[in-house]
Amino acid sequence: MAKKNDEVIAPVKRRLSDLFVTGEEVVFDDGDGDALTVWVQKLTPAETQLAVERSRPSKTKIISIKKLPDDHHLKLRYLDELESAGFEEKIDFIKFLIRSKLDEARISAQERVAAEEEWSKDDYLVGLQEAWNEELQAKWVDSGDEDDDANRVYNELKRYTDQVMNEVKTAEQELINELDDLSLEALQRRAVNRLIETHGDNALIAEFRKQQLFYAVREGDNHKKRYFENIEEIDTLPGVIYTRLLNTYSELSVDSFEGKD
Repeated sequence: MAKKNDEVIAPVKRRLSDLFVTGEEVVFDDGDGDALTVWVQKLTPAETQLAVERSRPSKTKIISIKKLPDDHHLKLRYLDELESAGFEEKIDFIKFLIRSKLDEARISAQERVAAEEEWSKDDYLVGLQEAWNEELQAKWVDSGDEDDDANRVYNELKRYTDQVMNEVKTAEQELINELDDLSLEALQRRAVNRLIETHGDNALIAEFRKQQLFYAVREGDNHKKRYFENIEEIDTLPGVIYTRLLNTYSELSVDSFEGKD
């Protein structure tokens, strides 16, 4: 006679690792067969550290290309990429090299101008921006300069923007001057190395996201068991599934951060 499991009382004891787990069920149904359910949960600090460590080599492999001779085919590939994007003159490579510093200068200029009394007093600039975003921008687009309120706020925001851009142009010229004495070859060398670094950062991010999913996605009926057998299985996922899992994990991370706040 077959024994029935429901005839005995044997509750599973909770473990400390079961407490405060943030997760969410995700159901996939392509209309062909039974739907599949997985559980996505936020990584523990130890799992996050493992994900970071296992992602690092993906960046290092690319960054190591910087050590190769300038005429090595792997390095020339990055120069070809720049030239294919229209980089020909010195100024093209200079503007590429100063891009990150110019972004910082733009943010700094916005904050500095906004702190001036004419814009900061009584939260004048903040009020203009809120009015524009919440209501007046749509009116200005629909009616052009016929709506007095929209036109007046637009002109004030344009005046603020012009002040910011004047400072940004000054900062840009200073950054250009710092590199203008370099030869085209030297600028190309720096630009290639910067592009290699960018590709390395992108590879690190992409690998880290895969590692996050490897540790985060669990069996729907057994949250302690990882769903993916290996990291390579994630590479075979259709884009729509990968994106949904990644978005789910991102939302869990944001929700967890907001909860702490």
